[in-house]
Amino acid sequence: MELDDVERNWETFGRTDPLWAILTHADRKDNRWNIDDFFRTGEQWIAHLKEEIEASGVTLSSGRSLDFGCGVGRLTQALCKHFERCDGVDIADSMISLARRYNRYGERCKYHVNKSDNLGLFADDTFDFVYSLIVLQHLEPRFGKRYIAEFVRVLKPGGVAAFQIPSAYLGVRNHDAPSERPEFVESAPLTHKYRASITSPIRKLVIQPRQRLTVKVIVCNKSNIIWALSVGNPLRLGNHWLNLDGSIVQLDDGRTDLPRPISPDEEVALPLTVTAPASPGRYLLEIDLVEEHIAWFGQRGVVPLRLPVTNRLPRTFVRLLRGLGSKVVRSRKAGVAIEPEPLMEMHCIPPAEVIEVVARAGAQVIRIFNEGAGGPDYESCHYVVSKPR
Repeated sequence: MELDDVERNWETFGRTDPLWAILTHADRKDNRWNIDDFFRTGEQWIAHLKEEIEASGVTLSSGRSLDFGCGVGRLTQALCKHFERCDGVDIADSMISLARRYNRYGERCKYHVNKSDNLGLFADDTFDFVYSLIVLQHLEPRFGKRYIAEFVRVLKPGGVAAFQIPSAYLGVRNHDAPSERPEFVESAPLTHKYRASITSPIRKLVIQPRQRLTVKVIVCNKSNIIWALSVGNPLRLGNHWLNLDGSIVQLDDGRTDLPRPISPDEEVALPLTVTAPASPGRYLLEIDLVEEHIAWFGQRGVVPLRLPVTNRLPRTFVRLLRGLGSKVVRSRKAGVAIEPEPLMEMHCIPPAEVIEVVARAGAQVIRIFNEGAGGPDYESCHYVVSKPR
């Protein structure tokens, strides 16, 4: 995906559901984030990040910081509590417009639209601290690596950069194989609760774009322990949308909580409400169990349920488009508008490649830690980078 496509997608997210696009919690979709709760998560995260960095033996200067991919300023505003001056950059005008509206720090905080593959709007050696969270993962590696090098360039000698990017997609990995990640990256241990069968009386679906429908799913606990109810990391039924080749169209669509603790060998019928992709076509509806913030069962050896889906426009609408004598997807005269659903691509860069990019730019990685910021489908690394004086 080119940067023009990235810009288009995030412009749409910024107009339609900006807070969920930044923090994609399933129960906050469709503009259900409370704005105070949303910004409070930023304050909590930056306070935690500061502790992690300082635990590495690094003291952050309180001068000037940069938030790359700032969105509406969730982390930029939090950084203002720790730095004298903060800048936020984002590719989408719609996001920056909201960030400026939510700014509580006046001239101490500046927001910039940046649509290029570099940070040329800033001079060398400008910032004491550069940070980027859940941003580089949405860019192809060729762009991600370019921006990482730019983080080093705009960093002052003695400054620190920190950024997060997934290193591997867990859904296609052999979890019994030895990991190639550095030893100092933490990961969640496997447990024996991840044993289940997932079936449905439904064999295939024919639906319409953006249609919501409920699918009956039969789940059986095949482990030797009770699936207990949990507030922090609940077990839920959820789904993804895939292309026929298994590539991801959309992560995290529907969710259904377990109604009660489920004993070993006990079956439970669960309704799962899903929303069809906006674009017509043929898809796979992948249904799986997830321990929220930990892992999908499919990552731990369980075979998810996959249903073939035909997603097509209503016949009356197809006839209308044909009557217009055009294949145009947007026509003001006809009053017809079919706007493609914005995409949120996910990409990975292996740690060895990140370390090499940082070294070539003239800095060094001093710590890598895993906070799961890329979601349960990805092994996600946080890098702390120091630029020598």
